[in-house]
Amino acid sequence: IYEIDLDDLDMTKETIEKIVKDQGDISYLINNAGININKDIEALSEEDFIRSFNVNVVSPHIIMKKLLPSMKENNFGRIINVTSGAPMNNMSGYAAYSASKAALNSMTITAFREYKDYNIKINLMSPGPVKTEMAPNANKDPSVCLPTARYLLELDEDGPTGKFFWLGYEV
Repeated sequence: IYEIDLDDLDMTKETIEKIVKDQGDISYLINNAGININKDIEALSEEDFIRSFNVNVVSPHIIMKKLLPSMKENNFGRIINVTSGAPMNNMSGYAAYSASKAALNSMTITAFREYKDYNIKINLMSPGPVKTEMAPNANKDPSVCLPTARYLLELDEDGPTGKFFWLGYEV
């Protein structure tokens, strides 16, 4: 088990390098960490906004950047970037979260296009309203996400890439 504070970009770089050194090539990645700082724009500090981007998009970029070269060399990789419907809903109080997840979505689609000639599948998955520390009042158990995650990790060479999935459905 490796622990990373994804807001600490240097720690993220050092830890992912250590993981690769210890474990070798990594073919499967689920960027699942996320942070939601629920504040209206006037109350949202620059530090909170930057922290949201560090955790939700910059650290996933750092991790993908480190792992994609070996995936490309091995002509195999599966990446799931966990996102949200928030960038489509843009609810009040969620500016940092919605903006950072929109950036993650854009980065994911760009990455899919850059690696489409390889057997690397890069997709987005939204867990929907699952009960987590971030959403303690949600009504679904996180286990409802397992079939979709398993499906995306087990894609064959002709499987979808650059797509958005929610509870088993391509959106």
